[in-house]
Amino acid sequence: MILATAALENLDRGKPRGFATQGAKALHRLREHGDRLPKLAIDEGERFTEQLLTVYLHVQRRGIGTLDEVEDRVPRLAVS
Repeated sequence: MILATAALENLDRGKPRGFATQGAKALHRLREHGDRLPKLAIDEGERFTEQLLTVYLHVQRRGIGTLDEVEDRVPRLAVS
């Protein structure tokens, strides 16, 4: 989750390369260890992962440079 936060922060600061690096790591770890998210009381962890992947792909395909340019909904994380 820290990697995902760092990725989105990089994009918010206009650092698409930092987003790409941290986003790839975050997606890998979320997919690899997604079964642990319910134990951490993270709601809709799978949905968060899919939203992060969507943003990641849009940034890569469209050359997006900042979070403001993301057309789709930015992932939000809910912790219970």
